[in-house]
Amino acid sequence: MIPLYKEAAESIKSLIINGKWKIGERIPGDFQLMKDYNVSRDTIRKAVRLLVDDGFLIRRPGKGTFVCRKRKSDFMEQLISFTSEMIVRGYVPSARLINFEEIRAPAEIADKLDCDQKDKVYYVERIRYVNDIPVAHEKSYLLKSVVGNLEKQDIEDSMYEFLAYKLEITFTRMIQEIKPMILDTKLAKLMGIDIMPVLNLTRTIFTEKDKPFYYLSFIFRGDIYSVKNELKF
Repeated sequence: MIPLYKEAAESIKSLIINGKWKIGERIPGDFQLMKDYNVSRDTIRKAVRLLVDDGFLIRRPGKGTFVCRKRKSDFMEQLISFTSEMIVRGYVPSARLINFEEIRAPAEIADKLDCDQKDKVYYVERIRYVNDIPVAHEKSYLLKSVVGNLEKQDIEDSMYEFLAYKLEITFTRMIQEIKPMILDTKLAKLMGIDIMPVLNLTRTIFTEKDKPFYYLSFIFRGDIYSVKNELKF
C-alpha cells in the first residue's frame, strides 16, 4: 500500500508537470492542501518535503513554497544549468527574453563552435533572475545544424531541459572560463542595477560526437553571485 503522503506528492507533481501550477508560482498553503486532499497536516508536510527534495518545489522562508521545475534534475544539468544551480542554492529562477533570432555565425562564435561564418546559429539574449532579482545577463549561440528549428517558446524556461529532454542531445563535455570585469553602463541599465564588479563566465558545450554546438556567456553581478563547485575523486 502506497503511503498517503506519497499519493499526495504524486498528485501535486502531476499538477506541476501538466502545467497547472507554473514555474515560479506559489502553491497553496498547508491548510488548503489538507482540505484538497483530505489528509492531515503531517501528511501534507511530508508530501511537500518529498517534492522539495526531488527538486520540484522550493521553500522561501516567510513567503511560502514555490514551483521551481517540472522534473528532477540529472547530474549533467547540475553541472551546467543556471536554473538547476539556482534551485540547489535555494532560489526560484526565472528569465526575461531580450532577443531571439537566427543569424549567421559571427567570426568569434564560428571559431568557438568550429563552424563556418555562413552557418546559421540561434542567438538568445536573456536577463536571468533569482527570487525576482536580476542576477545575470546571458548571451547564447546554438548551432542550427545540430539543434534544428527553434521557436521562442522552446527556450522560455530551462535551455538545458529543452535541449537534453526535448531534442535528446547528449552533452559530453564543457570548456568553461571565468574572468572578472566591470559592468558597463549600457548593460547595467538593461539589468536595472548599478555599475559594479561582475564575473564573466563562458561555456562551450559539446555533443556526444565531440562537436561544439552551444556557446554561452554569462555576466553575473559580483554582489550576489559566487562560484561554488564540489569535485569528488
